[in-house]
Amino acid sequence: METYILDKATALGIVCQVEVVTALDDSGTPVPVAVCFDVPWDEALSLYVEQTLGIGQEGQTWHENQ
Repeated sequence: METYILDKATALGIVCQVEVVTALDDSGTPVPVAVCFDVPWDEALSLYVEQTLGIGQEGQTWHENQ
């Protein structure tokens, strides 16, 4: 999942690291529940994560570059 997000970030001109947190659903399949970025919030990337992975803004964490 990280690869898909990083590919989209690159297409948007964003260089970042990302970590996706998963949890098991009722059938034991891992599903994405949260994502953490090491860059400031980006509207287009945030919307992509919400639409493609179903992780809304409440499950997204954004940080300033260190």
